[in-house]
Formats: sequence, C-alpha cells, structure tokens
Amino acid sequence: MDTKLLKQKILDLAIRGKLVPQDPNDEPASILLEKIKKEKEKLIKEGKIKKDKKESTIFLGDDKLHYEKLLDEKPNIWEIIKLDDVLYYEQPTPYIVNDTKYDDKYLTPVLTAGKSFILGYTDEKFGIFKNFPCIIFDDFTTDTKYVDFSFKVKSSAMKILHCNTSVNIKFIFYSIQLLSCNVDTHKRFWISLYSQKNIYLPPKSYQDKVVNLIETLFQQVDAIEEEKQSLLKLIDKAKNKVLDLAMTGKLVKQDPNDEPASRLLEKIFEEKKKLAKEGKIKLSKDELLSPPTSVDNDYYQDIPTNWRIVELGKICEIARGGS
Repeated sequence: MDTKLLKQKILDLAIRGKLVPQDPNDEPASILLEKIKKEKEKLIKEGKIKKDKKESTIFLGDDKLHYEKLLDEKPNIWEIIKLDDVLYYEQPTPYIVNDTKYDDKYLTPVLTAGKSFILGYTDEKFGIFKNFPCIIFDDFTTDTKYVDFSFKVKSSAMKILHCNTSVNIKFIFYSIQLLSCNVDTHKRFWISLYSQKNIYLPPKSYQDKVVNLIETLFQQVDAIEEEKQSLLKLIDKAKNKVLDLAMTGKLVKQDPNDEPASRLLEKIFEEKKKLAKEGKIKLSKDELLSPPTSVDNDYYQDIPTNWRIVELGKICEIARGGS
C-alpha cells in the first residue's frame, strides 16, 4: 500500500466535499466570503496588509493543472476563491537567526519550509516569531509547513502566511497540498503565481469537521505505514534467516549418498588447470600444485560433514570488462 498516495486521495475527497456529508443548513460560503472581505478591508485600513492592485472579483481560472480542473465540482453552497483572498504574507526578515551554531538543549527551533523543517535549535532571545498558527511557504520550491509554535527562520527565502480569522487555517493548508506548479525557474512564487491560485471555500462548519476527520485518518495511515515498515523489517530478517539456514545445510535434509564437497573441489581444480593451460585464466605456481582446501571459519563450523569451507576466490574468477 502506498500510504503517501492514500493521504493524497483523502485530501482530494475532503477538499472537494466528498469526505464528509454536506449539511444544507450550514451557513453558505457566500456569507463567509463577505466576512473575509470585511476583515481584509479592516487589515488594509490598519496598515497591516497592503491592498492588492491586481484584486478582482472571484473567478474560475483557466489553469490546466489537475486540481484546478476539478473546481467546477463544488457543492452549491461553496465558493471558489484565490489563496490571496484568505492568506496574507509577512516577510521573515525580522526572525532570521544570527548564529547557526544550533544545539538540541536550546529552546527555539529554526525552521525551513523544505523537507528538513527544523534545522536546529537556537538560544537567541530576540526576533522570535510568536504570532502562530501560520503557514510557512518556501518562495522558491513552494513547499509548505503548518506551524503552531514559536520559531526563528534560516533565511528570507520564504513567506510567513497568515490566515483570515473567519477561516480554518488548517483547511487552507490542506487545500494548498493539492496545488502544484512548475518550479524549474528560479524566482519567488508566492506573489507572482501561487497567491492567485484557486481553491474551494466551503462553510466554516464543514472546514472544522473535515479537518478533524483528515487528521484522524492521517493518524491511521501513519499507523499503517509504521506497521508496514515493521513488517518489511521482519520480512528482511526472515529472508536472511532462510539464506543462513540454506547456506549452512539446515534448510534441506542432507543425503549421505551425495558426492562430498571434497570431490567437487577436485573437479573445480581440474577445470581451473584446464582453463589456465588454454590461457583463459592465470594461476600462480602454488595454485597449480594443489586443489583448494578448507579454511577455518568459526561461523561456519556447524555444517554437514561432507561440506567444505573455501575462500570464494578459490572457486571463482574475475571476468574483466574491456571491449
């Protein structure tokens, strides 16, 4: 089972309104949208965010990406919005760590939006971000992380995203996980592209319910993944045990009438001498005088009496490449 794909499927169903039954009595998202617009206007008036010069009415984009193409399947009381309608960014410059000599005994984590996430811990007391929860967005790779604790950052190559208080920020975060874009070019993506991407806006009650369900299901998927990894380790151990039993003569019942390995070594010796005579392999004078003999090996002492222990190089030859 590919648990990563399973999580993507859970998100896909949740964000399209197919994981939790719709309640026709929920306050429609159109009313929620008005609340969002009023809060945004208030923040602009207070100088906390800037007015978007490119702002326009909510629309269904013509982006050909997979997730965007599903946006016409929304339930009737849902709306379609841009990320920029519910998220506003803060530059991370005031929170950049000064000293990168991290130590696990320190308290404040230093974050990146990439796979590493927590790079280490610092003892710096100033410039600590405390206005959580938030989403950190890598401006060059578009990786995102949900953060609900204080932190500092490694560099300015990210945006700290705040969410409108009328919306469940985790729902927005999970919606972002289904978005994608081409990041081959080296540029900052939040303002130029990502903030204009379209997502669903369901009623707030649906957002809360589906976030709880997503996290419950994700915990179950993580448990499945943990069990899968444990099972794979057991399988590897079983394979090694089978090989060990087979190579020490304990997997198949021994036949006392079998030709002993000492005779097999003599045949190998005769074949190698023949190949040496034909010029196909090279043997030293000592190797030409006597067949390979058993060697001492404590690990393989407990083998059948008609087996022998030999060095691998005594019965194999190196085939070199060349032409």
